[in-house]
Amino acid sequence: MPKFRGETIASLIAKRSVLRPGSIPSTGAPHILKRVPNIRGNYWAVRAKFAASDKVPGGQSEYDTVLVFHNIEFEENKSSKCPFKTTALGHVYYMTIPQLSKTMVRLSCTCADYYWTWWYYNKKYNALSGVDLPHPTKVTGLSVRQTDGKPYGSSGIGERNTAHKPGICKHINSLANELVAEGRVKK
Repeated sequence: MPKFRGETIASLIAKRSVLRPGSIPSTGAPHILKRVPNIRGNYWAVRAKFAASDKVPGGQSEYDTVLVFHNIEFEENKSSKCPFKTTALGHVYYMTIPQLSKTMVRLSCTCADYYWTWWYYNKKYNALSGVDLPHPTKVTGLSVRQTDGKPYGSSGIGERNTAHKPGICKHINSLANELVAEGRVKK
């Protein structure tokens, strides 16, 4: 299978800092729902939910976040190259441990910040996981100008990603940090 080319979490954090210098704000802990290895696709996907801290009337009460690590190798026997035990379709495999600075990722989050700031450029730079997000007029209760496909806020807000770079929201950052803390991902 050809190697997946795209972005790493570390490169997305660096590109994010062009638009938003400083540290990424903290958020609540993720509730990890699934860890899915795909032996044939050479990837490992992690899905988590976050409780929304700033509940907007009519808004979401939780956010769904997905991180997909690509170019993961799987073997049937544990080795120094593949030390991490996982199960796929009832079989035990060992996989390489993803690294935030080296492993290519695709990701998504259903929070408003990700939608309005990052998804369009993550798609453009091959870092969007799942289906392309639609351009509805009611994603977060704000209206959308459907001119060039880029997300804009309601009147007066304008384009949020003026650097035109891919990046991550605080939920994706928190999920990546949780996986590092668990020892399932290396910095």
